[in-house]
Amino acid sequence: MTQKSNLQDKFENFEPFITWDKQKHPNKKLNKYRLIKINNNLYNEIQTQKPEITFLCDIKHFNLIQNHTCRLDNCECNLNKTIPRENALNRKLFKTNTSGYNRISFIKYNNTWRFRWHENNKCKSKDFYITKKRTSEQAKQQCINFKLKHDKIVGNLNGYN
Repeated sequence: MTQKSNLQDKFENFEPFITWDKQKHPNKKLNKYRLIKINNNLYNEIQTQKPEITFLCDIKHFNLIQNHTCRLDNCECNLNKTIPRENALNRKLFKTNTSGYNRISFIKYNNTWRFRWHENNKCKSKDFYITKKRTSEQAKQQCINFKLKHDKIVGNLNGYN
């Protein structure tokens, strides 16, 4: 069964060459596309996750709207599938955060900057103490540098600073 496009009504010489095809992953809700011929010119017709939204584009501009998702509409077809770990890494900073980085906090009772992370289902932390030789800013900067090195090893790319 072939679906009728809403563009067929608008053009007289509308001739589809191939049936609807999905890009890359057939199990995911992705855009469908097909090659069509209108007045002896080849075009790509792209149908988004919502069947009522259809693009018609030149073949050379196909990659621009190939995987178009509407970021303003948060219906299920526009959301990315993630795991809880990715959601936790990409969360926003608290308003009370003084370091400007996730998982770095100042501990008042022992004057330290602490970086916390999870490894092998255990919570681990590294403390950077404020001493006579190390000011609060130096300890904070050492903690941030340690976090950035740790993020490169682990592969955390959340980009908050």
